[in-house]
Amino acid sequence: MRVAFSDPTIREKFNTYDFGDYKEDVIDLLGRVCTVSVETRQIVAAMAAVEAEES
Repeated sequence: MRVAFSDPTIREKFNTYDFGDYKEDVIDLLGRVCTVSVETRQIVAAMAAVEAEES
C-alpha cells in the first residue's frame, strides 16, 4: 500500500515504499531470523546438558 503525502517536503524526505516490493525479501529474512533463534535455543540447551553432566 503506497501512501501519497500532499506535503512536498514529506514526499521528498521520506521513502513511502510499497511493502509489496519487498514482501519476498521480508519473508526470507523472517525465516532466517526464526532459524537462527531455534538453532540458538538448541545450542543453549545442549550446553546446559553438558554442564549438568559435568557437575
